Amino acid sequence: MVDEHNADSALSARKGPSSTIERVIMTYLALVHANGQIGVKDIADQLAVSPTVVHRILRYFLSYDLAERDPNTRKYALGSKTYGIGETKRMSNILYNCARPYMEYLYELTKETVTLCQRFGFHNVYIGQIESTQEIHISVPLGVNIPLTVGANGLCQLAYLDEDSIDLIMKIPRRKVTGQTVADENAIRSRLKQIRANGYSFTSGERVPLSASIAVPIFSGQQRSPIGAISVAFIDSRFSDFDETGLASEIKQIGRLIERKL
Repeated sequence: MVDEHNADSALSARKGPSSTIERVIMTYLALVHANGQIGVKDIADQLAVSPTVVHRILRYFLSYDLAERDPNTRKYALGSKTYGIGETKRMSNILYNCARPYMEYLYELTKETVTLCQRFGFHNVYIGQIESTQEIHISVPLGVNIPLTVGANGLCQLAYLDEDSIDLIMKIPRRKVTGQTVADENAIRSRLKQIRANGYSFTSGERVPLSASIAVPIFSGQQRSPIGAISVAFIDSRFSDFDETGLASEIKQIGRLIERKL
């Protein structure tokens, strides 16, 4: 079978892109069609340009979250901001498509905002939400990188990563997003143990003031690695309207149903 994209890329590479704009576009397309990670030299060879040029372009992509770099392999892949670029990308996402019906169920159950996150390395990204129709409600921006140490959605995934990954994440400098953000390493590790015991995470005012959230991780593969999280988010003053254990049980059940669809 002839891959028309690869054939076109090879032809373009032999000629070499003739302008800065064309080099930027072709570098981005190399990431799109890489089917995973790709190195600077590989992109440079495809485009018939110097690795220095590619590296400079990728630096800009990193600054805008259009690319992400694996510190272990030193290779690049598409960044989280692709999920905020347009509806087409979000709707083509397998996790989103599998989760959407269950998000609607949680919304009907609670009438509060339901969010869906996907993990990208050591960060958490919102890829979908159903906003509450109540006058005062929680709304989250899609496609924004958030550290796994901040907020219920990130913490519930962090708790189930392997110990080596957790140790690496703990070495990354942390800052308080609000006055309630927990940044102390020992306190975070203690919370992770509690999350593993409960099977869900709960935070209040730690990422967004006056907001609360109950989140459950979504796992994939035989290794049961967390790939995302689903949560119900609400104004913290309305938390007393809910039974925390009962709502958490509902969300956990939804998480397992989503996993069966993946």
